[in-house]
Amino acid sequence: FVAAQDLGVREDVEHVREAVRGEITQNDGGSGDDAGDSKDRATRLDHPGEYRGKIRSGTDADWYALPTDSRDVCVETQAWANEQTRVDLSLPGTDVSTLLGPGSRASLALVGQQIDEIRLGLSTPETTKLDDHDYGFSLDYRTAAELLANGDAGSGQDAGDTLATAAPLEDACLGGSIGAEDTTDVYRFEGTAGSTTLVSLAQVSGEDPVTLSVISPTGERVASLQDGDVRNVELTETGTWYLELTTTTRPQLDQWSGLNTGNGASDSMDDYLVSFEGPDPEPCDPTCI
Repeated sequence: FVAAQDLGVREDVEHVREAVRGEITQNDGGSGDDAGDSKDRATRLDHPGEYRGKIRSGTDADWYALPTDSRDVCVETQAWANEQTRVDLSLPGTDVSTLLGPGSRASLALVGQQIDEIRLGLSTPETTKLDDHDYGFSLDYRTAAELLANGDAGSGQDAGDTLATAAPLEDACLGGSIGAEDTTDVYRFEGTAGSTTLVSLAQVSGEDPVTLSVISPTGERVASLQDGDVRNVELTETGTWYLELTTTTRPQLDQWSGLNTGNGASDSMDDYLVSFEGPDPEPCDPTCI
């Protein structure tokens, strides 16, 4: 094997030598030459990037760790594999996963506060006995400072405050602010019945708790998130769905009339981070690896 080709490292192969050496020699077995076989023994990645590796048959697992210097972040990963593979994305206190079918890929995103390390694991499902198979993944993150630098969702302006004026969701990670004169932010996305979307919320600053509601095309609130929550939301209808952010101490809008109901708001600005991603696997085109 040629290390740079087989591991598909986007940048300098030396940065992932620990992960490379074990996968080429097939010498894990607790020797430390393979990518770590558990979350606690994860192989350190020095920088975000795109990587490839190989899972051995049986119950092999490969774990990687990417440091983030204890910051508020939104993490994005995409993984793909030629055979059935479990993918776990882990932040302190939060774990999400998805199961890749043969020849498929999926994306996951999460937000978190004061995160010092991101961990990603790939493994063979316990009920599956497979021969060696290849996988690949990308792992990256953006800080709260980056996501909040240019208005709501990086648009340079305020997101809409009713369903009729909702801003389009164009990325898996977004940041924004609500305040005294801007009591609600609403974003929209197109959803398909039977699919799922993974949503998470982290509040960066402010005294008033932020609430995120997932709203169906018919106006039903099907899920509600508070600071630190993660929800895997099943979409029951095809059409335009909405993410609404407001504060529990501020009035919610009547989304169909655009009128406030209730009393006033505080003068502070409340910053939020949201991740939005469809974790359902999709076929690779033309192949995964």
